[in-house]
Amino acid sequence: MKRLLTAATATTAALGLLVSSGYWRPGDRVLISDFSEIEAVAASSFKVYAATLNGLIIYDRGAGTFDLPQTRLDGYPSSQVRFAVADPVGNGVWLGTNDGWAHYNQDINQWDSGIIPGGARDGFLDSQGAVGGFYLQGMAGWYVVQRGGLAAIPTTTVPPPNRRTGPQSARALLARAPVVFGMQGRLLTDSRLRTYQFTAGAMTQDRPNEMFLGTTGLGLLRVDPMSGQGAPLSFGLPNQRASVTVAGPGGVWTVGSARAGERRALTWVAEDLSKFTINEDALGRGTQVLLAQRMLYANSALWLGTSLGLYQMPTGDGTGHFYDVGAGLPGPNVLSLAKAPDGIWVGTAQGLAHVTPEGTVTRMTGYDRAVVALVAQRESLWVGTVDGLALLAPGSTSPTLPPELAAAPTLRAPVVALANTRDTIVVATADQLGWRNPADGSWTVLRPRAPVGTITALAPDAGGVWIAGTGGLVFWDIAHQTFHGVSVPNDIPAAIRDVTVEGEHVWAATDAGLVRLSRDAALHR
Repeated sequence: MKRLLTAATATTAALGLLVSSGYWRPGDRVLISDFSEIEAVAASSFKVYAATLNGLIIYDRGAGTFDLPQTRLDGYPSSQVRFAVADPVGNGVWLGTNDGWAHYNQDINQWDSGIIPGGARDGFLDSQGAVGGFYLQGMAGWYVVQRGGLAAIPTTTVPPPNRRTGPQSARALLARAPVVFGMQGRLLTDSRLRTYQFTAGAMTQDRPNEMFLGTTGLGLLRVDPMSGQGAPLSFGLPNQRASVTVAGPGGVWTVGSARAGERRALTWVAEDLSKFTINEDALGRGTQVLLAQRMLYANSALWLGTSLGLYQMPTGDGTGHFYDVGAGLPGPNVLSLAKAPDGIWVGTAQGLAHVTPEGTVTRMTGYDRAVVALVAQRESLWVGTVDGLALLAPGSTSPTLPPELAAAPTLRAPVVALANTRDTIVVATADQLGWRNPADGSWTVLRPRAPVGTITALAPDAGGVWIAGTGGLVFWDIAHQTFHGVSVPNDIPAAIRDVTVEGEHVWAATDAGLVRLSRDAALHR
């Protein structure tokens, strides 16, 4: 739930909030992004709130786990956060921002926001009357936001300093913990010897053995102020974008494209978001893999298709075998992957190959086209290229054009994605869809009757297929010829690059992060 300062559209634009096309229940839609750069930290006896560049993360001190994050899709302010103060009423937090203020009440899942001239420079709660409101210092003096109020009211009556419960700085906390100060070099260096800085911190009087410190890229650290021992609390992706995703047992793997200087890693995300495992070595040091542009989980192994070749990881931990042209691939640039009855199919920019579980590579000779999409149907393989759709029949070494495709010239357009849902083959070009009737082999071609934009990926599901695109994510019920889904940017924050289904959730890899959607909620928007 979200309440704004006024009902005016201009105010909404000024706050930079995304307006959803409808109310989402907590957990039905969750955006996972890069939460490693922390701007402010606040702690209560029960929760730790860390305001990051891309959202608010919430650590439950009792359970030792993270609650669902709050991002701009939920009401998190787009303006930079300057400080945070934990709210003892309602399990919440007050944020001072470059524009003004924001308040999140976790118990009722509600955001309130407002503007003050010059933004918030300082803020506090009255220790003898926290229910009375939040005091903010702006460019022109002090303001107070009454609890439940929607505006910051100028005030000249301000509690004295000894009653002010305000933000805690990392510098002040380190001065109280000289052991931590002396060990900050170790605490702020990661496994690749990159160094970071502390940005903010918080601790509470009732738990003097716990200090929480925010950093410029390591995320949130929990530290013992007496011993100086501490470690990052891992939550989120290593960079903001998610480019490809694939389902595995109990969760998904994802990889995001990284700009110069950003971390690039393979990340495992548990379906309940209880675990994030980030592995940079799987995409660089030791494997020479620079960018995973396709992924497949098959035969209890994770396969990464890259611009330099194919990497197989039996356990997803960065160990495994690398295949390139020298190993038999027709080309180094892997564009597509698909399961085979006895291994996997690999489509490259120079042709097609088959890899067995034992590692034997067989190139399909006489076929040198760029293979951008693949999907198996029993012993056959449907092949999508820039020239259209073709079929590799059992026993053949080169894909050909089946007779039924000759009657569908539209399918001679460049293919962007393929899917197999219960033996119904679905093909997508940039703006059209085709499906093959498994009973008679006939093809039907149509345009999506939903705002999906340029189609980027397909994912099979019971009764149909999910269509991902630059403008939305839509489920196509093939039997009933209906389309249901969600749009960009109202429901999903950015263009969708890939999609997969795992358990009760649909996962969308987007330019703003990985979005986990309840299948039921997305189908009934």
